[in-house]
Amino acid sequence: MERWSAQWISLSDMMTGLMLVFLLLSVFVMSEIQKKDNDKKQLLVEYTNSKKELYNDIKKAFEEKEEEWQMQIEDDLTIKFTNPDVLFEPNSPQLKENFTNILNDFIPKYLEIINSHKYKNNIKEIRVEWHAWKCTDEEYLVCLNLSQERANNVLITLFKNPSFIDLPKTNKTKMKFWLTSNWMSNWKNLDSDWNYVYLSRWELDASVSRRVEFRIVTNSTELIEKILIKEKLHNNQK
Repeated sequence: MERWSAQWISLSDMMTGLMLVFLLLSVFVMSEIQKKDNDKKQLLVEYTNSKKELYNDIKKAFEEKEEEWQMQIEDDLTIKFTNPDVLFEPNSPQLKENFTNILNDFIPKYLEIINSHKYKNNIKEIRVEWHAWKCTDEEYLVCLNLSQERANNVLITLFKNPSFIDLPKTNKTKMKFWLTSNWMSNWKNLDSDWNYVYLSRWELDASVSRRVEFRIVTNSTELIEKILIKEKLHNNQK
């Protein structure tokens, strides 16, 4: 009887030991999962905060000029100049004098913000765009060509601005890498709530659809890649 009792105690001790092992493994696994989730959250928080800070800097720099310049600053880091009567000569790629003057005031402040050291790893591209508002199928290519010339002329105006010319060589090289001119014809018309007509299915609003945009594209793709790399490293360490 004592022999069976001793064996039963040994078996109980073994089961207790196994339960402790499983408990420790569970705690370790949960800890690793929590650490991985915290890493993801930290990356997302840093990205969100940086994007918000960039928006706030742009808003602060130009909020006093928004009404005067008829400029809209969006939280997706897009700046829209929306008065077509101020922008270009009719049916011409030539900038009106008033818009040239606006850009000459706008560009130095804009370049100062985006060249700030704190944003050097957050910007992937800066798109200079012209959006037409109404083109028939027969006129589409004509509109596209005019859109191209207008977007290019806005970008050329930026390149000719003294604030760009005087940039340090490294910053100028970075800016040339970031900057692109994009011509949209009437691909992305807007409704009266500033939403894309293609998505809202509402009637287009010509007063906001014809516009020049400066749009910052952030490196959200790189953020996703960082998260995936951390995920891969974590899985390889298992």
